[in-house]
Formats: sequence, C-alpha cells, structure tokens
Amino acid sequence: LQHCVDVKMRGNQVIERLYATQMPAPFMSILIDDVADSEDRVHLQRQMREAADQLLSVLGDMRQTVNPEKNLPIRRVPYVPSDLAESIRNAMDLTASQGNIRIDLSLGAGANQTRIGDVVRVRQSLTNLVRNAILHSGGSVVRIAFNALPAGADGIPVTEWRVEDDGIGLEPREVERLFEPFVRGGSDARKKADGSGLGLYIARTAMMTLGGTLEHYQPEGKGTGFVIHLPEALTTTPRATDAAPRAIAMPDRDWTVVLAEDNQLVAEITRARLERIRATVRVAGD
Repeated sequence: LQHCVDVKMRGNQVIERLYATQMPAPFMSILIDDVADSEDRVHLQRQMREAADQLLSVLGDMRQTVNPEKNLPIRRVPYVPSDLAESIRNAMDLTASQGNIRIDLSLGAGANQTRIGDVVRVRQSLTNLVRNAILHSGGSVVRIAFNALPAGADGIPVTEWRVEDDGIGLEPREVERLFEPFVRGGSDARKKADGSGLGLYIARTAMMTLGGTLEHYQPEGKGTGFVIHLPEALTTTPRATDAAPRAIAMPDRDWTVVLAEDNQLVAEITRARLERIRATVRVAGD
C-alpha cells in the first residue's frame, strides 16, 4: 500500500512539473505552422528535431521517475568499461565542442576487463553527469575516469566511475539540494537551467537500485565532481568488439506487417514509414 501511495505522489509531482517546466511542445506547434512559409527547410527541420528530442528526453525522465523499476527492468550483461567510456565521449563530443569543452578519459587498471552490470543504467547515469557538466559547469574540460577497486565485504569487485569538470563549482546550499527531484540549474546566471530537473535524481536512484552509490565531491582546485561506486562481478567473456559486426540489411522482397494501433495518427505515421521499406501494412485499430 505504501508503495502505491509513493508512486501516486511521484505521479502527481510529474503532472505538476509538466505544466511548470518549459517543455518544447508549444514551440513544435509554432515550427509546424511555419513549415508552409519557410524557405530554409533544412534549418527548420533541425529545430523541429531538437525540440522533439528535448520533449522525448523530458517525458522519458518523467516516466522513469514515477516507477523506475517497472519502466526500466534491471538487466545485467557483460560490458567493457573502456568501450563504454569511449562511446559516451563520442556521443557527447558534438555538444561539448559547441561549448568549446573537451572531454578527456582517464582509464585505470581493469578498464579493459569485462564486467557484469546494468550497462543501460550506468550509461544513462554517466551521460547525465557529463551532459550536466557540459551545460552547467562553465569550464573547459570534462573528465570521465574509471578505476577497479578491491572487492567489498560481499566479495564482489567494486567499479568506480568519476565525472568531474574544471568549472565554477557549486555553492554549499546547492549541494544540499543537488539530488532532489525537479531541481534545475542553480543561482549562477552562467548556468543553463534547462531540462526536467530530474537527471541527478534519476542517476542516484539508478545507482541505488543496483546496490551502489552516487555522491558529489569537490575536486582539487575548482569545479564539480561526482563519484559512482557499484558492485560488479568480473567475467572472462570475450570483448563485444572482438565479435564480427552484424549487418542490418533492408528487406530484399516485399513483406507484410500487421500493425495493431488504436491511435489513428500514430498508425498513419507508422504505416508510411513501413511502406518506405517495401511493406504492405494492415492496420488493426483494436
């Protein structure tokens, strides 16, 4: 019963936040109205994509906040920390370069050894931390660090991730509320207060769900740092990158799809996309 009450309270917070936050849905409506009169379709399309990505990101954060274990079940798989770190740097490099920020990797012992972990949650948490540093730190460098620590009392090795920047840092009163839901940015005018305000809350919740921790710390000199500790077993499974990549080919013949969708707009859009790849689509409305 208490769990149901907690979920309902988080749901009410989400609904309130949907109205309070600056979500891009109204701007998408404006951009759609501008399509007919715009001469720069490429620029308009890019703006619409950015607005859609922002909206999906906020809604994804909201959905996971209401019931994280149900919306994202725990699934532990083999992964290689060095590969994950490189992947996150590549994914965030364009955003970082636009702000004249460099992303560095500091990979300690064990970074190339396969571990067993919930790589989806680990990636999400590290990406949130890197994105926050890029948007809010006001610095020039963001560092992703990995270290393999000795096993804990349960005999399971401990994974340590650190994300730190050389920016303006945080005031003590900001640190106190850092992991509360719907806290966005800070009082410093140089920081962008965008997004849902749920990134750090979701990241810490994710690490706690996996039996780990996420804490803030003050790096030497200046800036902001976050450290993750996770119990993750080791494995001798070959690196995923050693296997031959599997190609995803377009269908070499016509094919038939039965699409069960009760939303007419979603059905029309999905049908059109499937027909581009030579599908004959039959829609079931219920």
